Amino acid sequence: MRQKLTPVFTSKKLKDMTPVIQQCVQQFIEYVDHLVENNIEHELRALTSKYTLEVIGSCAFGLELNTFTDEGNMFSQMAKSIFTPTWLTRAVVVLDIIIPGISYQIQARKDIRDFFVNLVHKVIEERNGKPSDRKDFMDLMIEIREEGKLSRNLENGVSEIEIDDYMIACQAFVFYAAGFETSAATMSFLLYELALNSDIQERTYKDICQAMEKYNGEINYDSIKEMKYLEMVFAETLRKHSVAGVLFRKAMSNYTFHGTNVTIPKGMPVMISASGTARNPDYFPNPEKFNPDNFSPENILRRPPCTFLPFGEGPRNCIGMRFAKVQSLLGTAAFLKNFKVEPSARTELDLKLNHNAIVRTSLNGTWIKISRRN
Repeated sequence: MRQKLTPVFTSKKLKDMTPVIQQCVQQFIEYVDHLVENNIEHELRALTSKYTLEVIGSCAFGLELNTFTDEGNMFSQMAKSIFTPTWLTRAVVVLDIIIPGISYQIQARKDIRDFFVNLVHKVIEERNGKPSDRKDFMDLMIEIREEGKLSRNLENGVSEIEIDDYMIACQAFVFYAAGFETSAATMSFLLYELALNSDIQERTYKDICQAMEKYNGEINYDSIKEMKYLEMVFAETLRKHSVAGVLFRKAMSNYTFHGTNVTIPKGMPVMISASGTARNPDYFPNPEKFNPDNFSPENILRRPPCTFLPFGEGPRNCIGMRFAKVQSLLGTAAFLKNFKVEPSARTELDLKLNHNAIVRTSLNGTWIKISRRN
């Protein structure tokens, strides 16, 4: 399935998808401008979530969610349900690790399952069961379904996976859950850090303006590739505010650490602390300081591999890594081109985190003052 899904995230597909994202960016900027015009205070995470959710709705499902005007749309409600788990849903997650598949057997979170199955069924029906000309995520899944069953090699032979509406709904759920909340969190922490570091903010603004000059004043797929300092700021945000703090893997063979008698046996689950390596002073001096120069070309070369793992590494890294970067950088560049950020009376200089949240979240919200650029 991963091999089949990879083509949706190629550079060409992302470039083709950029105009759709740009429409969401325009809505985002107009919405922020409305807030500033009317002196409406807005919490950053809630603000960036509206943008990333609109992007996912457009790029994955071909839907206009109107997240900037419709506070009660079902996608927003579903997001709250997914990312605000109860003690019972947390217990089911742990149980599912111990007994894989038990959550399906006991019909846990049936509301979420039904929502995505019905959504997929509706979108496929509207497209008459055929790919449209949007070339979005749903089109790709319909194409995969038309190709027939997928084969997978197992130790005791080959089995087949049927691509039905339920399987497509599973992939749609992953795209939705992984693509919207993590990017919203990263964008909100990035703007928070720039509010506290005005010198870095101004350097980022100049970087954006210089790149835009080369592309007729546009922020597009090509111009964000030129925004090298903005990308360093993005990477430093992911380092200091790791949204994926732990990576879960399984050993596919016995592995003994070089020079030791410590062995990970085949089949053992492995938890890797991505946030731990990202804050290790051996790799990142003064790790509590927000310093985009950690990701200058020369500093990247000085570090050993696998010390910065926001998207994982190797053949099982995040399949949507490039999509996440494109949607985040397009939205962030447009925001910073039009607006300045600075601390407000509600800004916490030392963020208190909500340790019950699935994705890194500020306990009291992330508040800053937004004003128009002259």
